[in-house]
Amino acid sequence: MDNYFDMVYSAYVIQHISDAEKVIKEIYRVLKPKGTFIFKSSAVFLLSKKRFFIPTIILRKIKQLYGGYLLCPYFKFYNKKSMRNILENNGFKIKKIYYSLENCGSLISISEKIK
Repeated sequence: MDNYFDMVYSAYVIQHISDAEKVIKEIYRVLKPKGTFIFKSSAVFLLSKKRFFIPTIILRKIKQLYGGYLLCPYFKFYNKKSMRNILENNGFKIKKIYYSLENCGSLISISEKIK
């Protein structure tokens, strides 16, 4: 249903999805005009890339070798610029975007569907 919801809330999901832009477009489709999208993601600024990405690469290799199912692989980490870009490029106006210490480091945005 197009233009159905007043608000969509996504917390710590988008970084686990390989095609995040497709998800953002779907959220745009189901939100009413001027609807609110609250988007939370793990934040880059508190995570050590060297310590975090090596285990992720190893887990992906294990999945390839053994055909196992991996819980919670990370496909992308967002910073303010990348979060702003993906939202604005898909029809959202940023109302607020900020870092938080929630969940050991979060990036939170509140945006509004344009139209």
